[in-house]
Amino acid sequence: MIIVEGLDKCGKSTLVEYLFKHLPDPILIKNGYRPESESITERRKVVEIYNDILASYKENLLNNNVILDRYFISELVYSKKRGYNGFANHGMRSLIKQIEKRNDVILVYCKTDEETIAYNFKKDKEEYIDITEIKSLSNKYNEIMGKIQLPYIPYDFTMTEPDEICLKIKSIINYKFGK
Repeated sequence: MIIVEGLDKCGKSTLVEYLFKHLPDPILIKNGYRPESESITERRKVVEIYNDILASYKENLLNNNVILDRYFISELVYSKKRGYNGFANHGMRSLIKQIEKRNDVILVYCKTDEETIAYNFKKDKEEYIDITEIKSLSNKYNEIMGKIQLPYIPYDFTMTEPDEICLKIKSIINYKFGK
């Protein structure tokens, strides 16, 4: 399972598309669900979706390179924007523990400088996040990445080509799984 995470407009989707085209047996899962509110019902729905993704992976997709364009880390970060603490959710903590125990998770953390992200926000007319929120959400990503117990590959599209990340992932896959 390859999880690609990071703030909006930091090169995540471009990297995901590249990985999808260049890894063998790829399956792309892009979770576009955004909770409608911070209600308990919506929080449970998010955790249910993430658990369903993990269950599908464990049951049917172990022989594929499953690429997740966002997963639980984004919810932990964006829960702040929605007015609650994702780490306080028991279901989310349970999911995190399950994923941290797996040895088949490759995490890529996409991050670039805030000025580049702000430029991309303006260029793409981003509406979900206000440009003034970039710094606090970027800080929240850094905080979350420091809390979870998963090693990650850093990716900054202004300094690294997608093929370098793809080669690192292939190397890890070959080393760990002999694929």
